Amino acid sequence: MSLFQQVKEHLNLIDVAKYYGIKVNRRDFTSCLFHNERTPSLKLYHDHFHCFGCGKTGDVIALVAQMLNLSQVDSAKVLMNDFRLSHEEFRLQAKPQIQPTYSEWERQTIRLLNEYLAYLQHFKTLYTPKFEHEPINTLFVESLHAIPRIEYYLDILTFEPLAVRKQFLQEFMKQLDEIEIKLDEYKRTHPVRGGVEW
Repeated sequence: MSLFQQVKEHLNLIDVAKYYGIKVNRRDFTSCLFHNERTPSLKLYHDHFHCFGCGKTGDVIALVAQMLNLSQVDSAKVLMNDFRLSHEEFRLQAKPQIQPTYSEWERQTIRLLNEYLAYLQHFKTLYTPKFEHEPINTLFVESLHAIPRIEYYLDILTFEPLAVRKQFLQEFMKQLDEIEIKLDEYKRTHPVRGGVEW
């Protein structure tokens, strides 16, 4: 087994990122290391990463190489040393990260969808055309299309049996990631004033 295979097969990319001090949000997003951005768009998975902003994709070795300005080989060697991997014994010595339970994941998703829905309803009210030939704001169009879909998602997570809810979260993970990116952008460009009002 090669050095690269040893590292990739025995290390969890999310745990490694946290070990090196990368701040990861509740849905495993962080600010991209490969381009400048204000809203986190780099999604971390257990075995790879993908940036929804610049399209960069890679494994744990590539992530650490970029973070520490190392070659791929030196990155793999650093990981082998820091996590005490050897040919004889493959063990992760970093403090294990506690993975959220399903109920926590579901609660976080419901909170995310409710926050996004509140923004959509606000945009629908704020940008409804007042005159016949008034230009239509793209946020108004988005609200018209997205509100029924988000309400449907919330209905699933509120009223459906556990098995259906789990399947929904698994199948719609990419869409939920995209919603979180949009919500982060809206929070930056349309901040809530006074905690309750726009």
